[in-house]
Amino acid sequence: MSGAPPRIGFIGFGEVASHVMPGLRAAGLTDVTVCARRQEARDRAAGLGATASTDIAALADRDVVFACVPGSAAVDAARSAAGLPSSVLYVDVSSLDPAGKRAAAELAPGVFVDAAILGSAVERGHRVPLVASGPGAARFADLFTPHGMVISVVGDRPGEAAAIKLVRSVFVKGLEALYVEAFVAARRLGVLDTVEASVAEFLDARPAKDTAAMLLRSHRMHAARRAEECALSARMVEESGIDPLLSAATAALMARTAARIPHPDVEGRPTVAQSVALLDESLGDHR
Repeated sequence: MSGAPPRIGFIGFGEVASHVMPGLRAAGLTDVTVCARRQEARDRAAGLGATASTDIAALADRDVVFACVPGSAAVDAARSAAGLPSSVLYVDVSSLDPAGKRAAAELAPGVFVDAAILGSAVERGHRVPLVASGPGAARFADLFTPHGMVISVVGDRPGEAAAIKLVRSVFVKGLEALYVEAFVAARRLGVLDTVEASVAEFLDARPAKDTAAMLLRSHRMHAARRAEECALSARMVEESGIDPLLSAATAALMARTAARIPHPDVEGRPTVAQSVALLDESLGDHR
């Protein structure tokens, strides 16, 4: 490529692509071609100013191709694109595990980028935060950061960005599930307003990093007591008529720590990394 804006292609045009593409066009990247199977997706792409096709060969002149398909279709998408030129930057933003991203990288044309979205493209469009790894990650960031994309390069191997996204989802989606279980139980017990206020007060009391440090630091010391309390919580949630999936799992995790670390060393104030390392060493291999 010269100094001209990169020519962009999309494989698939669902929720992510249809919210990212308009922002890129507004930022000056107006030469966009979309390859999509569904007529509805092609019509939507054309309505947003892209050239739309069902033929993967329509992407042969693209500098950058974004694979925006469901995770279950990502490897097939990479295989279908294998005939594209070796110069193309192939950016896979699908939700896949690290092994899936490595499999896609083996099949994809050109230079591969494992890109993982950390947030909502619906809300933030092309400015949604991304982490990127793989041999093309630095080039991807250099090309698109000037156009408003928020890209953090996290490594040079496919799968590293995917791992960050999925581990982060353990927390973010787990928090979502906890809200569902706790707040529905609170409503059934007639205490929703008070519980909502108490949870908000706890979360607002300190920066998120400090909350993580506090909980991880105290976990080893108080796991046994917390396991008993969480078992009571799970029983109460069940008595309210809700399957206590999260409550019971939390009690089980606390009990596991208590069983494996009966006499925790609580000297000093370890950092988050130190606390996690101590837990990792003590909890051992689950297999």
